[in-house]
Amino acid sequence: MNCYVLAGGLSTRMGADKWSIELGGSTFAVRVITAASMTFENVIVVTKPGRGQFTAPVIHESNVEVAAPIIGLDAALDHAAGEPCFVLGVDYPFMTADALSYLRRRFEASSAEIVVPEIGSKLHMLCAGYRATTSSSVKARIAEGRLALKGLVDAHETLIVTEREVIEHCGPGALMNVNTPAELDEARRIDAEAKGH
Repeated sequence: MNCYVLAGGLSTRMGADKWSIELGGSTFAVRVITAASMTFENVIVVTKPGRGQFTAPVIHESNVEVAAPIIGLDAALDHAAGEPCFVLGVDYPFMTADALSYLRRRFEASSAEIVVPEIGSKLHMLCAGYRATTSSSVKARIAEGRLALKGLVDAHETLIVTEREVIEHCGPGALMNVNTPAELDEARRIDAEAKGH
């Protein structure tokens, strides 16, 4: 199964390209690609043209006019060519191979079209498995300007991996999503504590 790491966002809240931010001596991109490479046969970065160098093969989003994660998902589903795939945002710097392995197993054991973890009331649509049957509605939503990924859950059979499962099998921090400078400060504090600093 392919894992597609989405690294094409504008990062407006962060004020810098998230893939290039360093944490614990490695960029977000390197951290996420490394974890995914231990779990998936192929790890492929999805980004916009001219977006830096990565330690994995790169494909480009075809729609350069719109900046939204659904554009990256569309490119991933097209590249997967009818096969199920896993999509992972580049802004999960504490993601682990164990967490991804668990989520992959849940996806492969299910007939659901989407398998997505939930923490609190937030569905992590950029840490989720998608089947090819979602592609047509992804394209339709893009054409209609309905760019929120969460809307796909209403249109497709979805298995939600509960917060209890996530904490038990993935650890409490694997799905920490870092989008703002304040969240980055918190991530650096957690990383320093983990290293005993």
